[in-house]
Amino acid sequence: MKKRPHRIIRTRGQRIAWTNTSRIPDKELIEAVKFVAAEVDLDKVVIHFKAMGDDSATYGRAYGGIPTIANLDGLKRHEWRYLIIVRDQGIGQVSPRFINTLAHEGKHIEQFRGRNYTSREPRARAFGAWVADRWEAAQAVS
Repeated sequence: MKKRPHRIIRTRGQRIAWTNTSRIPDKELIEAVKFVAAEVDLDKVVIHFKAMGDDSATYGRAYGGIPTIANLDGLKRHEWRYLIIVRDQGIGQVSPRFINTLAHEGKHIEQFRGRNYTSREPRARAFGAWVADRWEAAQAVS
């Protein structure tokens, strides 16, 4: 697998670092990140988009910090606060399920920021589904 440095997305006053080793085209990922960032604060978040591997039990994961083993090629560790990993579902494009996962994990970042741990998972599930519904509606119009 080719090593790719992180790139930065600036949107709505947010600075988001990302890298892509999935099969999804970069342009689609940028559009997805901007769409989700309109609904949840992703400032100072690093997002790794990865291909779905055989050992992948989940589609996404949010970390309440940057793990020491995280690959931050080209980034200064002290400038970033959180990490999200999102795996493609093997279809090579942004799907409503992919948007749901990204939004769901983004909601967990918001919960980490506010130290709000009450009903954490149900709220993240509901938020992810809501954003995915909005994504589908937006795609149907365009």
